[in-house]
Amino acid sequence: MSINCISNQIYARNITQNSHHLFIEIARLLISNKANPNAKTRNKEIPLHSACKYQNAPEIVELLIKHTENINSKNSTGETSLHYAVTRKYTETAELLVSHGADVNEFDNEGKTALHHAAHLNSAELVKLLISNGGDLNLKNKEEDTPLHIAVEKKYKEIAEILISHGADVNANNKDGRSALYFAINNNMINIAEQIILHSGDIKATDRDGKDYLHLATELGRNEIVEILVKHGADVNSTNKKLETALHIASEKDQKDIVTFLLTHGSNVNAKSIDGETALMVASKFENNEICDILLSHGADINAKDKNGRTALHIATKPRHNKIAKFLILHGADINSTNQNGETVLHLAADSNNTKIVELLISHGININATDKTGKTALHLATMNKFYDVFDYLITKGADLNIKDRKGMTPLSYALDYEFLKIAFELILHDADISYLSEAEKSNLLFVAIKKYVWML
Repeated sequence: MSINCISNQIYARNITQNSHHLFIEIARLLISNKANPNAKTRNKEIPLHSACKYQNAPEIVELLIKHTENINSKNSTGETSLHYAVTRKYTETAELLVSHGADVNEFDNEGKTALHHAAHLNSAELVKLLISNGGDLNLKNKEEDTPLHIAVEKKYKEIAEILISHGADVNANNKDGRSALYFAINNNMINIAEQIILHSGDIKATDRDGKDYLHLATELGRNEIVEILVKHGADVNSTNKKLETALHIASEKDQKDIVTFLLTHGSNVNAKSIDGETALMVASKFENNEICDILLSHGADINAKDKNGRTALHIATKPRHNKIAKFLILHGADINSTNQNGETVLHLAADSNNTKIVELLISHGININATDKTGKTALHLATMNKFYDVFDYLITKGADLNIKDRKGMTPLSYALDYEFLKIAFELILHDADISYLSEAEKSNLLFVAIKKYVWML
């Protein structure tokens, strides 16, 4: 084995033991016998790497520095001796390397400087050391993260404060387009978020979906950060790519306090999204009853329509959100309003077999015989879907049995077409017009009726 191989092993091994003085003498002896302090292993490590890798032993490091040609020599993963010292939190060794000219801004193969590593390890001492010796606060790794990104994402408050106070670029974006403020909001770091804003943080910056920081804070329910953003000038009526405001988002997420705060700070209660939806429609869609109440108390238009002509009541009725539908009806929603298909909420309730809402609507005077653009009434829909309860209720409340749709079809016509004979007989028993039926159809009905009667006997 050559003396250089022995020397590299000695430098690696001696740092794991406490006999520093002995091994310093051995190291000196090896060097005096022409062991090469710049010899490299297969991983491109020199003895200085090894000395910084295994233990905080500044005496040996100092000896090797004097005989090392390049203090910034990198191993196969791009790490310098300073990287080693920092990643192991060997502060004395790091100080020694820096004092002898180690480049604090060297990148490893992942694009990380010593400062990236120090921030990741939550070492305030090392962060301060590196900054005071020229560490660039704004260099980015391969993920385009700065040390500040790392500190805030890891929730390291002290590290973030140090970096911000020393002038870190608070608006730098990583490859995902996220700044430190994004992570502060995401992690609910209220003080850090405000510090970033006070150091010229761009509160109006948006992500790829056009979502700004007020939208983000609202979505996550960060009440205090929402207030801070608005206090520092965030636009409460700013919109994302879907033209949704923070109020739309808060209404969807059932953020009652944020909804109230936004409304008392100038949010447009009737602002519409790209689909024409207001916050009230959104709250109705997600069954957020208290949000609906708050919005109405601040002047929300209960009869506003989206691009499909739907009101909040239409939106609540279709998926059977009965509590919301009842709330809207009791607060004066126009029950006869029609969507772009000419449907009233009675059509929707009948088409979804929602007997309770059908009953409520009729009790509030809705036009029971209103027709949609195809000429169908609620009774047509109940018949076609074979919804017996809705069908029976409509008949008992006087629904017109003989209205024809645009195809010239009455409810009885559909009942016969679909062979819903129970419904057909019920319609006939309630005096549905059968004069338009052919003789064959009448005979068929009579045959079925007799057969059923005989079977019942």
